[in-house]
Amino acid sequence: MPDASLHGVIPPVVTPLDSEGQVDVRSLEALVETLLRAGVHGVFALGSAGEAAYLTDAQRRVVVQTVAGSVAGRVPVLAGAVDTTASRVIEQGRAAVEGGADGIVVTAPFYARASVAETARHFEQVAAAVESPVYAYNIPANVHSSLPTEMVADLLERGVLRGVKDSSRDLGWLRTLLAATVGAPSSAVLVSAETLLDISLDLGASGIVSGLVNVDPAAFVRLYESQRRGDRAAVAAEQNRITVLTDLYHGPCPGGGPNAREVGGIKAALTALGKIENGAMSAPLPPISDELRHHARGVLTAAGVG
Repeated sequence: MPDASLHGVIPPVVTPLDSEGQVDVRSLEALVETLLRAGVHGVFALGSAGEAAYLTDAQRRVVVQTVAGSVAGRVPVLAGAVDTTASRVIEQGRAAVEGGADGIVVTAPFYARASVAETARHFEQVAAAVESPVYAYNIPANVHSSLPTEMVADLLERGVLRGVKDSSRDLGWLRTLLAATVGAPSSAVLVSAETLLDISLDLGASGIVSGLVNVDPAAFVRLYESQRRGDRAAVAAEQNRITVLTDLYHGPCPGGGPNAREVGGIKAALTALGKIENGAMSAPLPPISDELRHHARGVLTAAGVG
């Protein structure tokens, strides 16, 4: 099981779908193997890039079982247990652990608006009921509130949480959390802001969780390893390459919102690279357009990928 030293590049693996909208197990297995060969330090199933919010419970189980089976103990496997309240998250978390996950990633409760005290109890109840390390998922763009750093620091210090996955892209939040946990038991602080990875790692973040790792895992591994050995020129080169790749998130996506643009851009790139069979998207996300596929190929060329 992962411990407080969980670190490195941990991709939120994309969920390939077939033309019927079911999990494309063969493509998922191949994608996981590609990521492992590139040297990633863990795998995160059922994150935002994995379209967890759109999948049925049965599909979620297939994803976790497929990812865990493909990894076969070589690196830690995290799984999103994303749902509205603690009781539902507990069900999702137990199913993920039964499917082979080593740790679960949990957002604050959503839809029903919660106080800070209620949010803290939410994490406490999940941690008490699921026999697995729990990592908080700070994703205010989707949950519509940011986890208070004081609350997260307290939960980390008491061992309720084993770490946090920060998708806020807020360096101030990250800096405040890291400062608040100095001297506390070591915890995993994983970040996703692709244009700020070098700064985030310098501040003390322990790892990277970015959907773009699916596209060019080697670049993220090189950045992380270069930062650890203090090779500033190499870090800058990889940061620049990854920054170019972020344009995958901004391609044409008629009728689609932010999730469709981001997941669609990643899937368009993966199909162009031959890493998944097709770019089918979960309903009601719009299908990938020819314009988006063309845009993705241009971004890959500009970043020197493929």
